[in-house]
Amino acid sequence: MDSSGMSRLVLSIVIVAIVAIGGVAYWMLSNNPGTSGSQGSQPIRISGAGSTFVTYFLQTAAYYYQQKYGVEVDYASIGSGAGIQQFLANAVDFGATDVPLSTQAWQQAGDALHIPEAIGGVVLTYNIPDLPPNTHLNFTGEVIADIYLGKITKWNDPALVKLNPILANINQPITTVHRSDGSGTTGVFTDYLSSVSQEWAQTVGSGLSVNWPGTNSLGGKGSEGVASAVKNTPYSIGYVEFTYALKNNINYGYVENPSTGEFVAPTIESISKTVSYVALSLPRGDQDWSSVSMVRTFIQMSKSNHTLFGAYPIVTFTYIVIHKELSKIPNMTKEKAQALVNFLKWLVTDGQQYATNLYYVPLPQSVQNLDLQTLSMVTYNGMNL
Repeated sequence: MDSSGMSRLVLSIVIVAIVAIGGVAYWMLSNNPGTSGSQGSQPIRISGAGSTFVTYFLQTAAYYYQQKYGVEVDYASIGSGAGIQQFLANAVDFGATDVPLSTQAWQQAGDALHIPEAIGGVVLTYNIPDLPPNTHLNFTGEVIADIYLGKITKWNDPALVKLNPILANINQPITTVHRSDGSGTTGVFTDYLSSVSQEWAQTVGSGLSVNWPGTNSLGGKGSEGVASAVKNTPYSIGYVEFTYALKNNINYGYVENPSTGEFVAPTIESISKTVSYVALSLPRGDQDWSSVSMVRTFIQMSKSNHTLFGAYPIVTFTYIVIHKELSKIPNMTKEKAQALVNFLKWLVTDGQQYATNLYYVPLPQSVQNLDLQTLSMVTYNGMNL
């Protein structure tokens, strides 16, 4: 073969190699749910804000997702109320909340989708220096309501001593700690109190923010703020997501299961039992979710003579809320929209593996399937993602 023929052969091999490498690179990008469509070498960055309740799960999942797929998920733990406001203002790519959007907020958004992404429990934490470590007090719903109503003001109140004889000599005033910001945890907690106490329902009610009764009380910003306030205030009591009690090494209480009279510890197992018992009929992802409440449904079932052994009563979904049409968010691109959908699909399926070690309960398969159906509705400039 002459030199020109050899040159043509080498050139042909080089061209084939380049085409092959390009094909492999395209396949890798197309099949990588994180980097598909990313522009140049700049990583795609997704922003979210809201619930402090679910912070540990979301930030852990985001870390592992970035390690695997290169997409950055920045999540700001600012409380459900502020997260909903940021979502409605199109200031973030997704919001996170522990209670569904109100009908008014859902209508204001115009095309909001609810995506349950984890399940957790709200626990009562307290700081009583006189008690041995890891002392778990018993509480009924009525007693919890009366403490926060300001009707039970001392730790040796007869109603508390009847449930916990160890408190007989704790003649100290109770300081109640609550969230000072708009909070999904507050929404769940006050939903529970409204379900177990007619007086609470009539005088205080439920919501992301309420007018707290009683005089000896403190406010804390975020679940972190409540946990810190309880830890640093002797003879106080507060409410937080289960993980915050464990990570801050604060004593937490057992709560009465009204269907059986047993006092149930908050655990992965007891929260999972609640989920298995509660027969929620969930709406489609693009419908109004304002009436969905695991707490209310559980208490109603308890009052209807259902026997719900081993179930912890204060349990909730946490939710991601996004727009069905993502192009309405400023600076949104098709590539970023696709990355957001891919992240959320991973979060509600493979990402559930990170829930249990953080004391959240993974989603049942039926809820995962509902989430995937909801995500299939998402569009960018009218095109399905």
